[in-house]
Amino acid sequence: MDVTQDELQGVIERVGLAAVMYYPEIHVDDDTYDLMGQAVWCLEPVDEGMPEDTRVALREMVARTIVDPTKHRQETFDVLMELQRTTEHVGRCERGGGVS
Repeated sequence: MDVTQDELQGVIERVGLAAVMYYPEIHVDDDTYDLMGQAVWCLEPVDEGMPEDTRVALREMVARTIVDPTKHRQETFDVLMELQRTTEHVGRCERGGGVS
């Protein structure tokens, strides 16, 4: 699974948009609103090739961030950055770049 900076930026932008659109009473006003569906949409840019356990954990983290961005945004951002660092590290090792 390769994750680019552009893909991560897409996830961050989607999470921000979903968080701005969310409010606690949304289920009353829109009975079709699906928080986990929003989380899946947010992760679409990085979803391909992601292990299922990682996908589930990220989906739950993104959902928490949508509901309470102030409390969860830093953790979500850090995990996404780690995802990119891990991808970059694996890519360097596969190309013979060694461990850094």
